[in-house]
Amino acid sequence: MCQNNSLIDRQCVICNRKLYGRSDKRFCDINCKNYYHSEVRKSIKTIKSQTLAILMRNYVALSGMLGGEKNACIIDKLAMEKAGFRFNYNRHGIIHYSVFDITYRFIHNKRVLITVDKQRSKVSPYIFKRWDRELKETLSAIR
Repeated sequence: MCQNNSLIDRQCVICNRKLYGRSDKRFCDINCKNYYHSEVRKSIKTIKSQTLAILMRNYVALSGMLGGEKNACIIDKLAMEKAGFRFNYNRHGIIHYSVFDITYRFIHNKRVLITVDKQRSKVSPYIFKRWDRELKETLSAIR
């Protein structure tokens, strides 16, 4: 019976020790396995918290540009960038982009039309306090 070289030279994903046993084994022991999965969970929480923080900043920037009672406005794309808006973090539509209940779309390349989507419920300011608290807890747990 001929053995495959890839089965002979298998190593643990974490500590690079030689693996024995099942052909689909990835970790040498339970400690390496637990360490790997805890690091995966931490990285997912970090990405999630960073994305949520950016979405919060985008929402605050858009609602600030709209003002108190306005339902729509037209603004320069450059002004949005100066206000700290990040265009890569949004939910894509065919023409419209949205951050929670505020939508925007590009008109004439450098101008942006911002509107409030009345079909969606408005985001409560208490949500931002909770997100801020959760973000701080997550960041302190990571450090």
